[in-house]
Amino acid sequence: NVDPDAYVRQWDAFQRGDWNGVRAEQDRLARLMHIVTVTSGVSGFGAGIGGFKTALQLLNVIRTNQMPLPVARIEGDNVEAVRSVLESVKLL
Repeated sequence: NVDPDAYVRQWDAFQRGDWNGVRAEQDRLARLMHIVTVTSGVSGFGAGIGGFKTALQLLNVIRTNQMPLPVARIEGDNVEAVRSVLESVKLL
C-alpha cells in the first residue's frame, strides 16, 4: 500500500467511534487511488501496479518503478500525474 499510516489512522478512528474521522480517511484514500487512473496511454497492469510503484518511487520507498517485461514503466508526464495525486492528498 502507498499510505499504510492512513489505514492505521482509519482503524484508530473506528476504535474511538469517530465516524467522521473514518470517513475522512476513506475519502482521502479514495482520492489516492486515482494514481491508477491518471496515466495517459497506460492501462491494465501497467496503470494499476505501475501507478503504485511510481508512487512508491516518488515517496523514496523503492528505487525504481520498473515493471516486469514486456510491461513498460510509467514515465514523463504520467509520473507527474501520479505526483499530482500524491500532492493532492498531502503525501508529497
